[in-house]
Amino acid sequence: MSAYQISLPSVPVHVALSPSQDSLVALFADGAYTVFKLNTRIPRAGARGGGAISKTETQQQGRFTLEDAEWRQVVLTAQGNVLALAGRSDGRDVLVTGSDDSIDFPTPAGRVICGVDGEAIVLLEDGKIFGANGEAGVWSSIITLYKTFSD
Repeated sequence: MSAYQISLPSVPVHVALSPSQDSLVALFADGAYTVFKLNTRIPRAGARGGGAISKTETQQQGRFTLEDAEWRQVVLTAQGNVLALAGRSDGRDVLVTGSDDSIDFPTPAGRVICGVDGEAIVLLEDGKIFGANGEAGVWSSIITLYKTFSD
């Protein structure tokens, strides 16, 4: 078994794994994020690389520039898009993409998860479930209500 240490500039507010991307993303309080390629998949013996595991490497770095945001959660979609959930001082929550597109929610959001097709599924605290689709990294500000637990 091998282990590699990842160097971080500070303590992240949230980290998330993406098995489909073989990556880990770390979100920091100032809106900065770093995606690390973990290289945990072992190549076949005899294949290029000879079955050796390469070191973890920084794949992508960026910063969300949304003003007045308290960053809470980060997710990495199957397509490699970075999404973050933040709260604002007015009580609204917002989902922000790596390109700083944002989707505002009328009530506080509890969690964000990613569907297998790259869709962001947002679970609101009032029991509503919303989905937002992104195609080619462009996220629509149109959100769809799937189901309300109180229905």
